[in-house]
Amino acid sequence: MIIRGIGLVLLSFIVQTTIAEDLALFGGRP
Repeated sequence: MIIRGIGLVLLSFIVQTTIAEDLALFGGRP
């Protein structure tokens, strides 16, 4: 259970960072 929770946290963190980088590369720069 604890390992699964850590995996979900890491997965969500990776997804958020990749989405943030995509937004910064494509839509965030003026």
